[in-house]
Amino acid sequence: MVPITTTTRRGIFFVNTYDDTDRRPLSQVYREHPRAYRTGGSELQNFNYFIERARIEGLAADAADRLRRRLLAHPYAFSEMTSLEECLPLDGERRWLLQGLWPYGTFPALVGQAKVGKSTMVAQLVAELATENGRFLGFRSTLTREERARRIVVVNAEVNPQDYAQAIVQHLPDEAELEDAEEYPMDNIRLINLAAASEFDLTDPEKYDRWKLSLTEVTEGGERAPAVLIVDGLTPILEGAGTPADKPGPLVQAIKNLCREVGIDNALMVAHTIQNGGHQLGGIAAAAGPDGTWRYVARDPDAHNPTRKFSVKPRMGGMLIPPRRWSWTRMAV
Repeated sequence: MVPITTTTRRGIFFVNTYDDTDRRPLSQVYREHPRAYRTGGSELQNFNYFIERARIEGLAADAADRLRRRLLAHPYAFSEMTSLEECLPLDGERRWLLQGLWPYGTFPALVGQAKVGKSTMVAQLVAELATENGRFLGFRSTLTREERARRIVVVNAEVNPQDYAQAIVQHLPDEAELEDAEEYPMDNIRLINLAAASEFDLTDPEKYDRWKLSLTEVTEGGERAPAVLIVDGLTPILEGAGTPADKPGPLVQAIKNLCREVGIDNALMVAHTIQNGGHQLGGIAAAAGPDGTWRYVARDPDAHNPTRKFSVKPRMGGMLIPPRRWSWTRMAV
């Protein structure tokens, strides 16, 4: 039996999936009704139904719960209180994505002047994250093989796709240098080259729903989201959507919400500073959204091969890194 579907005046689906004769995968139900509001039956019945279907389909419990929450999309589902003990790291130590630079589970921003080389820096970052024990600026990646297999995904809003791909490949190790001959880093990387930058305007509810689907895939082991998402960059996305480049706050929050909802643990957002290398476009309001700021600036960005400096101003839990001269293989004081 096909689930009964009706539409309210607000255009919101009511999908009755509490039907033992409906044997379609949950992922298929969601793809056909991406804006589902609630399912038939009580909350407890629906929860038990989803868990049972998840068990039959072999989905992990956390993936089933995320899918259930998406199908319900309940507007009154508030965050719950948790104890301090539940918030602490299991082994007592804070995990890092890049040891000493990027705390795991955070969403920082990389900012710098136009044409200073932010995308070139991102290309090296992506290559190192995709490689076992990769080192970016000397900071070691902690991603496991299973996490790297979830892929590092780059949303490219302005760079020529061939140029971006070549820049990433340039920093990948040769096959003879690989520690694991069965894992090739190129397989762990995906580029999403936007046909129009406004495609990634997540402040648009329809586009937000579409990207929830596009950024996840259902595998035999459950629902899988990227290990790392990099959005390069915010300025063309904002301008393409008709939003002033100095008003990135709603887009930044939408990116963070999307990552949390689909299970993307780490994300980096690339944005512009004013041309003298000072604050990010948007000032204090723009800097408040990301989990810390990586600043990559040049004193004279219009000069040929200017001296560039990299620094980090973290949110709580990160590590402060004072300005250091940029080198392709290391950071020099």
